[in-house]
This record gives sequence, structure tokens and C-alpha cells, in this order.
Amino acid sequence: PQKTAGSPLLTNPDTMKTPFIFLSNSRNVEDKILAHEMGAEAFFMKPVFIKVLINRIKDFFDEKNFKEMISSKEAKSFSGELTSISMIDILNIISENRSTGEVLISSSTSEKATIFFINGSVVRVETGEGAGRNGVDELFKILSWLDGNFTINYKDVTVIRNVNIPHDRLVMRAVNWFEDYSGELSEMPPTDSLVFVDFGQFMNNINKFPDGVSEILKNIGGDGSKISSIIDKTPFDKRQTAKYLKKMIEINVLSLENRNT
Repeated sequence: PQKTAGSPLLTNPDTMKTPFIFLSNSRNVEDKILAHEMGAEAFFMKPVFIKVLINRIKDFFDEKNFKEMISSKEAKSFSGELTSISMIDILNIISENRSTGEVLISSSTSEKATIFFINGSVVRVETGEGAGRNGVDELFKILSWLDGNFTINYKDVTVIRNVNIPHDRLVMRAVNWFEDYSGELSEMPPTDSLVFVDFGQFMNNINKFPDGVSEILKNIGGDGSKISSIIDKTPFDKRQTAKYLKKMIEINVLSLENRNT
């Protein structure tokens, strides 16, 4: 795609709200980014399965209807499931509405978080154990919660800011973090898979990992542990934890079979 200012499709009232999906032979990341900057709802690289394309179109209209409900300024409160809308979508809706209030979030593993926003910008993010931590780092934790529920309350808030970057930059960092995190997970077994530690292989490759990896291995029991559970329990950034796990699986320090040597 070629980005042009004042595109008639984007400025014409009859087409400006029409969703566009790009199908392309290009595998350049820059083209994908450009397509999204132009307002594309999705970017598929050929060949593409028709069923996948149809499902994405259906998902778009489901998301559109949901966002229209959540964006209503008449309601003072709104609740939903994280499986219906992503945290990044919630951040975008807050920005578009220029609203003030809080988002209460509860994950499927009973973790709690609160996001405070004023005039459409996030000013503070807290998780259960992170009341005094950097808000951007706290947001990264929440991005990995794909199941759970949320409640948006539109109201006046007075809090001490722990997010000190513009909202647009915050959302961009969130998107980049989530894409990196998802990319790491996509190259690993499903997150509900049990993995086991091969301590012999770990000792043979111990010089390939920083000292902190031992904190990850502590969360893997003798009968194995689910990848999702390991990621949730480690004290590190979840994206970094996923990166370490992927590497340990690649060199057989972690295995889907209990074959400790």
C-alpha cells in the first residue's frame, strides 16, 4: 500500500467508516505497519484461508458493536469480558471519549488491577502488588491477561500519577510489547502444555542464561508445570520470561516429557 494524504476513501462520508482488510504477497513488516496506519482492520499475507478471512470479518462487526456499547457516554459504568475486547482496545476507547474514571480488572487467576484515566489519558496503573511501581511496567503485566473481566466506571478521580508519557506513546508501547509477547508464545507449545526440567541439560547450558533463570525454574515442580502457570508466577516481565522459556525449550532444558538426566 502507498500512504497518501487526503485519501478520498477516508474523507468521503460514504466510505470513511468502511472497514478495509489488506491481502498482500508482501512479508515486509513495514507494509503491515503502514496498512494499519492507513486504518486497515487487518493485514493478511497470501495465501489466506477463506474461513479465516470470513471469521475476521465477523469478528470485526462483533467488536464494532461492542465498542459502540462501551463508548456510550450515557452509561456511568460498563462491565465485560476480556475475551470480548482487548486491553489495548479499552485504552483506545478511553482516549477517543476523552473520558475520566477507572477500569477495574480481574484476571481468570484472580489477579486484580486498576487503571485510572483523566481526560482520555491513563495517569496511573496498579496491580495487586504494584501500588508504588512504574505504571508502564504494571500495564505490561495486565496485557497478558487474556481471560477475566473488567468494569469501567466513569467518574472523577484523584490519584498520584505513575504514568508519565503521552497516551499515544503508551498505547504504542503496549502494542509493541503485546506483539513481541504473542510472537514468543506463538513459537512455543500451547500455554496449557506441561513442561519438565532436565537438570542435566540445564547444567550443560547454564552459561547461556542469566542468574535470574533459576527463579523461573523454581516454579516448575517435579511433576511438571503448565507454561501459563510458570509465566504467571515469575517475578520478571512476562515477555522476558516467555523469551527465556522458548530458549530453554529449544535447547531441551525444558521438555514436554519427563526425561531428567
